[in-house]
Amino acid sequence: MPNEKKGFFPSMRDTPQTSSLRTYPIARAPTPVQIDAALKAKIALEALREQATVTDLVQRYQIHPNQIYARKKQLLEVHAFENDNGDGAAEHERELERLYAMIGQLIVERDFLAKRFGR
Repeated sequence: MPNEKKGFFPSMRDTPQTSSLRTYPIARAPTPVQIDAALKAKIALEALREQATVTDLVQRYQIHPNQIYARKKQLLEVHAFENDNGDGAAEHERELERLYAMIGQLIVERDFLAKRFGR
């Protein structure tokens, strides 16, 4: 044993020098769950109505909570946009009518004052 090389670690002394590369199994991520649009809408509506907590929805549908929050936010934005277009257009028309009436009144007053003071 005096001629034998000894490594720093005891396990290195006992192992033969064959190959320094070890192979390890490749860890693969789980396949993502494919969710169709109808199910996404259903999950978003459940989250919006607060019929179940986000934790319950995560466990039931096996999706990440951020996906639920994102779909809920998207649903709220679309709903708000649709409501704005319907009421916003009618309100915009009323505002235009009011402004045109004000312009007409100012023109009449200007013409009256111009006649009155001879300009």
